[in-house]
Amino acid sequence: MERNINFFKRGIYYIQFLIIRFLEKVFMLLPEKTRFKIGENVAVLAFKIVGEVRNITILNLKLAFPDKTNDEIKKLGIESCKTMSRAFFVNMWLDKYLENDDNFKIVDEDLLNEAIKDGPVVFGAMHFGNMEAPVKLANRFPIVTVAKDRTNPYINDLVIKNRTRFNITLLQKNKTTSRELIKCAKDGMTPILLTDHRDSNGTDIKFFGEETTAPTGVASIALKYKRPLYLMYCILKENNTTEVHIRKVLKSDDSSLSFKENVQKTVQNMFNEMEIVMREYPEQWMWSYDRWKLHSKYKKGLLSPELMNFVKTFK
Repeated sequence: MERNINFFKRGIYYIQFLIIRFLEKVFMLLPEKTRFKIGENVAVLAFKIVGEVRNITILNLKLAFPDKTNDEIKKLGIESCKTMSRAFFVNMWLDKYLENDDNFKIVDEDLLNEAIKDGPVVFGAMHFGNMEAPVKLANRFPIVTVAKDRTNPYINDLVIKNRTRFNITLLQKNKTTSRELIKCAKDGMTPILLTDHRDSNGTDIKFFGEETTAPTGVASIALKYKRPLYLMYCILKENNTTEVHIRKVLKSDDSSLSFKENVQKTVQNMFNEMEIVMREYPEQWMWSYDRWKLHSKYKKGLLSPELMNFVKTFK
């Protein structure tokens, strides 16, 4: 922890850290099923009273599923928030959760074995279900991933400690991350990177028919080092167990195209696979992220009158 933070702010951060740690210890005295249920209740409450969370969620769902009724969108939105909340809460005891093999099932075991038998591959991951669960795979092959810094440095250090106890290499996102990631890949590690977010420095794609941008990291590494590329996603089931799924992603390797163009086409293929998964399990994705900047446009009054009125019906 080497951030340049003044004494007063550091004190506030430390008090926040102590409060969170105290609440966590109290929370851990409860049965696991109760902890998950509390997570669900927190999500329902947030959807109802936090306007920004609700508005982002319903606007994204309206874009992806325009034929669904308002009631169906509301139900999906709540279920998505409940899934994400359960996934967030389980991080408090993720090591104990993953120690229980009954909680972690690789559905595509044969495909995973095929993927890793000839050496390192590349996995694109999603803000989907129990998204932290793949760290358990570090006991089978060396994993490298990337995470953003938290504002509170004490909490950030705790998150790093919790993640790296699974023997993964965790890179903090900064100006040198790309070089560090490439070095780790060259050294034989397998990147597992969240890649469904918007990236203004990425490539142009279509996602649920809407033009947007997406990161190029996993596609670039897969093409540059001639590695197989897969989409990995983790379904957090109603009984709170996790199913890990893997889908192979078609890489573009057209000699008539530039490397950049092949990367773009590969990223688009990745997002096409994501769409398939999200349509099958819509309650598992984090729809509360302003992926298409719809909420930003709503706040500025730039959406169509139909969508502006659509949001108001949920208030």
